[in-house]
Amino acid sequence: MALAVPLRCRSCRSSVDQFWIVDPMSSLSSARAEWEAVTSPYPLLHKQSYGQIVEEPFRRYGDAIAWLNWQDDCIITKIESLKPRSGAAGSLLSFLKTLTVKHGIRVYGNPVVYEPTCQLAAASPLLQEELEAWYAKHGFLVGRSVNGVPYIRYPSAGANSRRNVVNLK
Repeated sequence: MALAVPLRCRSCRSSVDQFWIVDPMSSLSSARAEWEAVTSPYPLLHKQSYGQIVEEPFRRYGDAIAWLNWQDDCIITKIESLKPRSGAAGSLLSFLKTLTVKHGIRVYGNPVVYEPTCQLAAASPLLQEELEAWYAKHGFLVGRSVNGVPYIRYPSAGANSRRNVVNLK
């Protein structure tokens, strides 16, 4: 389903007689396809707290891995570095931000410290404050829900996204 989103003047924020025509699913599908073309599968087994062993669907980008959920938006489930403190996870995040702008998608997540799935990442875990600062350093907005749960979102792509513009006049 395509959505018509009104354009706003950058200086006065008033509506103009143009609309973005947005198909969120094709944008998300395109971003996911590009993500999967550039990354490689890196599934890891993880033992849940209740004992069940599950496979987590990470994908590798350089020396970092990420588990992303692509249902309605791009949700960062986990990001881990295979070479801690090397900048590898930052490079992965930069690529993800490029997809955000290129395809006009939204990226969210809950930056919560957890025991890394990958043993290489377990060598140098971040504290909660460091994790939130890391996302902020990379341009993500960091906040807390009314329940105190931390969240992140990458600012929407806005006029830089590849969407169709339709004139009404």
